[in-house]
Amino acid sequence: MLRVSNQKDNNDDIKIKRLYADDVGICGKVIIIQNAMNKNVNVKIRYNSKQEILNKEIPPVKIVKFIDKNLFYLISIENGELAYYRINRIIDIKLTKTKSIVSDEDLKLLDIFDYGYHICNRH
Repeated sequence: MLRVSNQKDNNDDIKIKRLYADDVGICGKVIIIQNAMNKNVNVKIRYNSKQEILNKEIPPVKIVKFIDKNLFYLISIENGELAYYRINRIIDIKLTKTKSIVSDEDLKLLDIFDYGYHICNRH
């Protein structure tokens, strides 16, 4: 079962969702990321590298595209850089919603693929 903890900051616009990867398969991970798509988010990811478990904090980004069921793009709002993350290596994800910095139109650079629906229907 998917365990998601919701925490409220002093600012009601900020909600934190934390995903526990032990409790879900790829379906749950894709859905929680899909729910954050096209929102400006701060992302903290803990993931397995080849050498060790790493913690990474990513500046405000938008999740803009899934390449396939295991990989998704994050695009930086500040400098337009793309980052790639493999979902199957992620241990947990913490998403913090940010105030809108750039309009949605400015960041519609890539097509969006909704993998949540297709993957869930495979189970």
